[in-house]
Amino acid sequence: MSRTNNQHTGYAKLIDYWSPPPDAGEPIGCIATTYTFSPVFFEEDCLSRFLRMESDPDNDGSVFLVEREEKMSSVQCISVLVDQHHCKGARNLRWDIIPSRIPKAIMHAKISVLCWSNCVRVIVGSANLTEQGYRMNQEIFGSLDFHGGSDIPMAVLKSILDFLKEMVDRCTNSPDQPEVSRWHNFLTDIGKRTRNWGRIEPYRGGRDVRIHPLLLGSGKPDLFDQVRNYWNQASSRPPDYAWITSPFFDSPDSPNIPAKKIWEVLNQRGAASVCYYVHAEDNKDKKQLIVSAPKSLLESAPNQRSSVDIRFARVIECFDTKEIKTIRPLHMKSIWLQNDEWALYVIGSSNFTASGTGVGSTTNFEANIIYMASRTQNRAAVNMFEKSSLSKDYLAIDEYTVWDRQANEDEPDSECPALLPSVFGYAIYGRMSIWYRLSDSISVLKTYRRAFPYRRKRERKSFMTKENG
Repeated sequence: MSRTNNQHTGYAKLIDYWSPPPDAGEPIGCIATTYTFSPVFFEEDCLSRFLRMESDPDNDGSVFLVEREEKMSSVQCISVLVDQHHCKGARNLRWDIIPSRIPKAIMHAKISVLCWSNCVRVIVGSANLTEQGYRMNQEIFGSLDFHGGSDIPMAVLKSILDFLKEMVDRCTNSPDQPEVSRWHNFLTDIGKRTRNWGRIEPYRGGRDVRIHPLLLGSGKPDLFDQVRNYWNQASSRPPDYAWITSPFFDSPDSPNIPAKKIWEVLNQRGAASVCYYVHAEDNKDKKQLIVSAPKSLLESAPNQRSSVDIRFARVIECFDTKEIKTIRPLHMKSIWLQNDEWALYVIGSSNFTASGTGVGSTTNFEANIIYMASRTQNRAAVNMFEKSSLSKDYLAIDEYTVWDRQANEDEPDSECPALLPSVFGYAIYGRMSIWYRLSDSISVLKTYRRAFPYRRKRERKSFMTKENG
């Protein structure tokens, strides 16, 4: 478990985890999921490390291109599942980009599976595959290495591989696409390669760090139910405290179900506390504090309980390094729970929203990891968890505080281009034609027509246009 900064223990550069560990062997393939995406960053920064590229795109020019072509042609699969609105940019056709389209929800999980001949690394976190996510934002991620003799339960890897297969099927309406078949075949091959790796026996006692996947999607238990289930396997008493980090929350006019559900996880009698780590600013002219969160968080405490409290802390986002001020925006998502016996840390892609935690009318595809450690028998692990926490200042909330929630990244973006309906599947481009794959539900096609192909400079083009009215 790491944060994207390497100043001290618990912090690391996420991009370094695309490089193979010692004795990993030859690269076999990799797949990833992301909400926003930069193909150039993926090719030049991520893939170059995964493939052990020796040349540099900025200094070696054509040498880099030749080496990249040779390296990519030698692997089984390179594929990225991306939200449909962010499948943009030029790329090398040696690897696949699969658009994700889910009605009324989004594919928001950030998973990378890197497979070498002797090691499979799974990275789950909050960062998108962009330069902003990997080099600017304050993010969090967990890296799990599976190999012969690995102590991480094989059930964790299997759950993630199955989840990735389910996601690509749900996010595409054309399961016979070649790139979808390559995705499935590669994941099946990883399962075969690793079936004798990792831990088989269940967790017992408090000496081990317990690792569990927390995966969300339609039909799966919500985040709070999964957290409660794993907590009850370790502790006989509920947690007393919760610390929640999220850059985004539900709108002020929503019922804010997550803010109420967290209290159902905590101790129902006696003291209990929730603290939210948020973005906040000071309006010095008006002497006001502006908190980027809805006021409903403050109003969510259970009624008729005097021994509970809600606090807010401002995440530090401005850093002075070598006389230069650097802004590192908050994009990390996490939930920390604890009592006197245990600490549980959820990290990953889930914002503290109804769709991000699975308690709303729609559920995003989200991926998280749970780390658990005994506070009495494994204090060293708990200390490691704590070292990945953010720098913060506790806020004094009063009647003059302004509650100004940031626009949720889960919400539709009005600037995104209009897309064809889901009835349109994939297109195959030939020298003289374009083949369109359509689903069986073609009633929507009545509002579309196919324009006649035309020739220009020996090129033949065809396209779809929408009729007026």
